[in-house]
Amino acid sequence: RAARPLRALVIEKAEVVGGTTAWSHGGLWLPDNPLLHEAGLDDSVSDALEYLRHVVGDQGPATSPVRHQAFVRGGRQLIEFLRLEGVPFRRILDYLDYHPEAPGAREDGRMVATPMLDARRLGDWQDLPRPRPPLPGGLVMHSVEQFRNLLAVGVSARAKLDVARIVAESVSMRLRGVKPLVMGQ
Repeated sequence: RAARPLRALVIEKAEVVGGTTAWSHGGLWLPDNPLLHEAGLDDSVSDALEYLRHVVGDQGPATSPVRHQAFVRGGRQLIEFLRLEGVPFRRILDYLDYHPEAPGAREDGRMVATPMLDARRLGDWQDLPRPRPPLPGGLVMHSVEQFRNLLAVGVSARAKLDVARIVAESVSMRLRGVKPLVMGQ
């Protein structure tokens, strides 16, 4: 199903792949991405570049204006290419840019992520992704939104309901032998 008949080479010094990304929430900050436009939200290369100029600046070759351009323009292409390869993406809602006061920032955010994947789909590679630190009770959370609700469980009825769903889903996955890869793995 690949767009081009290419072979992948993964070079990793550890026995597992993923590095510290496996411990992150797995979101990608990608300005001017197709998911924003599909949701009817306007974003632009110029706004994103203005934001990066203000927040990051030019501190040398790794943060040069040329690198900013490549990152901003490449993010859209990355999402489009990976979607053609069958990788699903979703917007992370209500995740504003880290510096919302900066010129070019978006209050509705630019973050995207992939949904949970059952590692069993990876066949012989299923044990290669770096394990996440375990959550209490074996809970499996696969979105920033679920994590927010866990933090708000004492103050919101909706959060309590969502945490009950997280617990039920985690038990169900364990009983079915699902090997969840979530939030950065």
